[in-house]
Amino acid sequence: MNHLKTLLLMSVISTLPGCHSPKSAGVPSTSGSPAPTVEKAKPQMPQGRLLKVTCRYQGMMMQPFSNFDLQRDTVTGAAKLSFSHYSDDKEYAVSDTLLDAARRIIEEEKMYEYDSHYSLNLDERILDGFNWSFSADFEGKERLFSSGSHVMPDGNGIHRLEGLLFDAAKACVGPED
Repeated sequence: MNHLKTLLLMSVISTLPGCHSPKSAGVPSTSGSPAPTVEKAKPQMPQGRLLKVTCRYQGMMMQPFSNFDLQRDTVTGAAKLSFSHYSDDKEYAVSDTLLDAARRIIEEEKMYEYDSHYSLNLDERILDGFNWSFSADFEGKERLFSSGSHVMPDGNGIHRLEGLLFDAAKACVGPED
């Protein structure tokens, strides 16, 4: 009888706001109907033209070219590439086909499916590693953004995009490096 009173009291308490039912507390439900699940829509590649893309990768070695920012002027259509050349900031006019190439990489590598952030869940602080970020702005105000510390998403998107912009920056500066 005492066991029955305890079960009845638990049932009443679990219906109060802020309390957890046995189902939400990890105890199997005997109601027979599963809780409804909400599926997250699969991300889609933005349809508009690529207007701006940034790519940053910082590891333990200083690269001759880094911190890339490629953007299209929405009025003239002209494209410019900004980047760091060692410690100097540079900006050059480039062909807008560079934006088309960057868009192809984003699409081929499915970078639009990236999570917003990647990191290791460790108790220790890692002092020697890498971090990165990527963003892309498209016509229609669609935006992609992802970043990470010590972890990369699947695929080669970040490396391919950085390689494309690295090669373009090197071509802008010339053979001095």
